[in-house]
Amino acid sequence: MKKETLASMLNTGFFEVDTAIQSLKTKYGGPIIVRETADTAFMIVQDKFVNTLWFLGKGELTSGELKTLAMVAYHAPVKQSEIVRTRGNRAYEHLRKLEDSGLLVSERHANTRLLKLSKKFFEYFGDKIVERIRNSQAPEIGEA
Repeated sequence: MKKETLASMLNTGFFEVDTAIQSLKTKYGGPIIVRETADTAFMIVQDKFVNTLWFLGKGELTSGELKTLAMVAYHAPVKQSEIVRTRGNRAYEHLRKLEDSGLLVSERHANTRLLKLSKKFFEYFGDKIVERIRNSQAPEIGEA
């Protein structure tokens, strides 16, 4: 969640939110990790606990958005048209949200867009996530 949104929701200042985040970082040393970027803070579960704690709650992204993001991560850099051909027209909506959230970046490429993973993607999911995705069994572009 964006720090400014959190400050507004809590009716407090940005400094207090930053202080609380630093406190959470020291408090949680076990399966939960507190990560932050310049304007966002989030909590994630350590890789070794994911299979055990998956049921804890719903994340910020829907399962469809996560599947679309995983497909982009697996094939990146990849043309938007190829993702839409595989994932369907809903992928346009997913990709727009993923780009708005800063997890993807895109640039014009002929009649489509070329999708790449952003720095924020790696801050959010960790450095080894693409390797883990590519080692999993994923459908090829064009497969249903």
